[in-house]
Amino acid sequence: PAPYRELELDALALPARDLLQETYHASARRSSGNGHGSVTPAFLSRGCPYSCTFCAAPLSSGKTVRRLSPLAISRELADISRLGYDHIVFYDDCLFIRSPHLDTRVLEFASAVKDAPWRGTFQLELRCDAVVALSNTAIEALQAAGCIQINMGIEKAHVDQLALLHKRLTPEIASAAVERLRDTRIRAAGTFILGGPGESRPDVEQTIEFAVSSGLDFAHFNPLAIYPGTQLFSDVYGTATNWLDLCLDPTLAPHGDILWTGPRLPMAELVALLADAYRRFYTTDRLTRLAAKLDAGTVAT
Repeated sequence: PAPYRELELDALALPARDLLQETYHASARRSSGNGHGSVTPAFLSRGCPYSCTFCAAPLSSGKTVRRLSPLAISRELADISRLGYDHIVFYDDCLFIRSPHLDTRVLEFASAVKDAPWRGTFQLELRCDAVVALSNTAIEALQAAGCIQINMGIEKAHVDQLALLHKRLTPEIASAAVERLRDTRIRAAGTFILGGPGESRPDVEQTIEFAVSSGLDFAHFNPLAIYPGTQLFSDVYGTATNWLDLCLDPTLAPHGDILWTGPRLPMAELVALLADAYRRFYTTDRLTRLAAKLDAGTVAT
């Protein structure tokens, strides 16, 4: 864990986005969400109170959630406006979590965005249970502020595997979250983890099929990465392992991250399943429907 974590985020300086080269602005046009302009990431909070065994977020930023004030949010958005970005991806793990204060915090955020001089669109990272708990008023406020996509960590389609990773979620909640966004102008995106302790090919196939049939607009499929310091790393490699050696082993970390592999699901088979997941999800019909939604700026019912 980090030896120091800031408690008052408003005291932090603004990110020096102006130091980035112009080539970054050009490359960031990968997915502005509205077909033009440039994208910038942003973090408006720190901390995650959950204990997923695979996730390093609580290690890097602590388990106590701290947030920028509405005034500080407007200040950062003003700076983003000055630099010409028109789409933002808010990568916060827990900017909003399910709690009695959920709607209040969402409405404060939406108000801060509207009060800032920046005008554009944005994406949020939200847990499925928080999406389900959003009121109609909160969703309407997010839409009015420019939210066009919510990204949700669904991970797996079977409760036992979710429980092994200490992911406090069920496939039913994930389905309800997708349905919650279906009749809105906010696109639903989900991330999925393929592979894990005790997992076999039929388990992975079940997760892929869940994604394909879920009604999501976007899906991202990833192998299970094993990050040093996490509970998963300790479970697999113990506490005395030199993680740098593992990262430099091309059989364990073919692309830099240490990836989970096991006798029931070898690396080569897992990689093939990842490719198959994308082929099965992004069919011609789905891409045609998605293109129509992007052109219309709405999510069809």
